[in-house]
Amino acid sequence: MYFNGVFLLVLTLQTVAFNSFYNSADNESNHVLPTGIYGISSEKTDHELYSERDQDSYYINVEPIIALDRFVSVDVEKAGKDYEGHDHFGLTIYLDSIGKQQLTEASTTDTGVKWAFIIRGELWSAATVYHPITAGALTLTDGQYTKKYLKEIQSIIEADMAELKK
Repeated sequence: MYFNGVFLLVLTLQTVAFNSFYNSADNESNHVLPTGIYGISSEKTDHELYSERDQDSYYINVEPIIALDRFVSVDVEKAGKDYEGHDHFGLTIYLDSIGKQQLTEASTTDTGVKWAFIIRGELWSAATVYHPITAGALTLTDGQYTKKYLKEIQSIIEADMAELKK
């Protein structure tokens, strides 16, 4: 689904390509950084996470830019077509009004800066913010995600959201 106007966050994601990422026992308990969107630091922090996709490590700021409690819903949506005309999908995160304000302010300040999307303490993607995001939603896509894989990630995030509400 596309909004009236440009909402789709155009990111070049460097996706972590874990085999069975969502089944890992390490991801099920004692995760250090909760699910959310975090800044990537140019200086060493206590949270260094590795991206298998780009073979690089990132230092993650401990305070999230957008915390899980600001997520209203998460959907898998068609995000465009590849060069061969096949649909590709993205994970769209809708935020509450406070999250929308946080996203607008942070993306305006951080244009050209990389952010990390953390799921249960693991780096799921690292992406560059290319422009301010004012719609209160963002879509993470790089054209390589299968719809099935994104549905599984959606389920994990929704479970984290439900746990947070308890």
